[in-house]
Amino acid sequence: MGSNTTKIWDEFKKGTTYADSMGFTKEFPKITEYYEGKQWPDPTKKTKNLPRPVFNITKMFIDRKRANVTNQSMAINFRVAELGIMEETEKAIAEEGASLYSAYTQQLLEDMDMDEKCNELVGDAASFGTGIMHFYWDNSVQGGQSVKYTGDVRCEIIDPLDIVFARPKIKDEQAQEYIIIRSRETVESVKNLARSLGLPAEVINHITADEDDSTQAMGQKSVGDDGECTLLTKYSRKNGQVCFAKATKTATLIEERYLTPASNSAKPAVQPEDGDEMTGPEEPKPKEPEAHVIDLYPIVVMQWAPRKKSIFGIGEAQDIIPINRAYNFLKAMQLLSIQDNGWPKTVVKKGMLEGTINNVPGEVLIEKESQSIRYLQPPSPTTAASSVAEEIFEMSRIITGVTDVSTGESIGAGMSAAAIIALQNQAKTPVREMKRKYKQCWIKAGRILLEFYKTYYSLPRNITVGDHEEVKQFIGTSYAGYDFKIAIDVGEATEYADELTMTTLDKLYDRDKITLDQYMELAPSNVVPFKGKLQEMMKEAAQQQPEIDTTMGGMENVMQ
Repeated sequence: MGSNTTKIWDEFKKGTTYADSMGFTKEFPKITEYYEGKQWPDPTKKTKNLPRPVFNITKMFIDRKRANVTNQSMAINFRVAELGIMEETEKAIAEEGASLYSAYTQQLLEDMDMDEKCNELVGDAASFGTGIMHFYWDNSVQGGQSVKYTGDVRCEIIDPLDIVFARPKIKDEQAQEYIIIRSRETVESVKNLARSLGLPAEVINHITADEDDSTQAMGQKSVGDDGECTLLTKYSRKNGQVCFAKATKTATLIEERYLTPASNSAKPAVQPEDGDEMTGPEEPKPKEPEAHVIDLYPIVVMQWAPRKKSIFGIGEAQDIIPINRAYNFLKAMQLLSIQDNGWPKTVVKKGMLEGTINNVPGEVLIEKESQSIRYLQPPSPTTAASSVAEEIFEMSRIITGVTDVSTGESIGAGMSAAAIIALQNQAKTPVREMKRKYKQCWIKAGRILLEFYKTYYSLPRNITVGDHEEVKQFIGTSYAGYDFKIAIDVGEATEYADELTMTTLDKLYDRDKITLDQYMELAPSNVVPFKGKLQEMMKEAAQQQPEIDTTMGGMENVMQ
């Protein structure tokens, strides 16, 4: 910390001492190395001939745990909070707002590739114990055809070593006095940001490249490091509202500014003018939007397993890595034993052999004296290493819950889909707590998105609503005066869900409980990819059937 550094930089450096004291700065890079397969130290002169097999148990276990948590399809839906005490007119407007919020959220999550983001979130949580999502407004996003728009909400996953909490011993991210996020940006892009903000030349000149001191770089420089600098984004609260600021090591780009756009000026948020062709629905008209401010940090923290008095959780990797190391070592010893037996060392009496040994297959060696050359017999291979390695592996699977049943590796033959799913549900009992936390993250994300809708979305955007893809215009600030609840619709997506569906349909159809039309309508599209075409053919056949019956009937009458 020095006089030439910014206040935010000094606060961030002060906050990194917590990660150092907890051992995260050394532990997390090691977890990353093991997950990526770098599980052996560099060879030395004495160990250069030692086999170095990599059985990536760490990646296998973490991927299985992540898949067990994220195999549920999530959908964020909004419900009107005070529907029972509203007048009919207000009730209709509020319900329309909830419907538009839900529809736009579905579209927004697809645009943000939220499935991939959530895989990364849960992967970080399972590996390091902590997964972090950050939502922000991105003005570089442009879209729309008939109705153009600029800016949209986007999401990024933050490395646990790239974030600092003012009070890391408090588990709730919303109870923090401030939160600072670190990112690496090019110097030119940061200078362009400074120019767009109208900063003077002397401030822009202070934006210079700096060293990447993030321990996640693991001592290696990335491409273009010489032209990069660290950009810090700080979130705090003032007068009950969330503020943000941006700074580098030596220059402050944005002083404390409200995250709510309308709070930074006396002018209200931009609204469409009356008569504008891009206005919202005419009947019924929503009431005048009330002032709404953002009071939630746009950050979601997921803990895998709770750590005592810490916002950072405990992951799976720290327990798996010692198992992985022992397994690799035992397998290396087995390979070394086989290697020594297959290519044993040769013992030769000095001066008793003509020429030199080249180890060429079929080579003829001439002895000057009998028994002057022999193999040095290594110890016989032992099966103890193999049995111990397999015992370690199986025991670790039981302890961590990554069993054959939960992964579906050796089940399925001779079992019904219902029985398989019942076994899998039973095996997933230890993961249910993680799934509950995962669902809670989606609820937090929904609340943050609602804050953005009520403050940033003041101009209309076209969205499609319902199965019939009806096009409507979405103006989020029009419904800022209403209170909404977050509902997460969860759908289980197991490997055998479609098989179970088809088995159920087969039984219902065989017992004449459903018609063929109903059977085809309910069949999963991925199981019957030609379902639409087949339904059309069945419909055409049904229309032609009466004519065929009449004709056949007429022919029978003629024959009689």
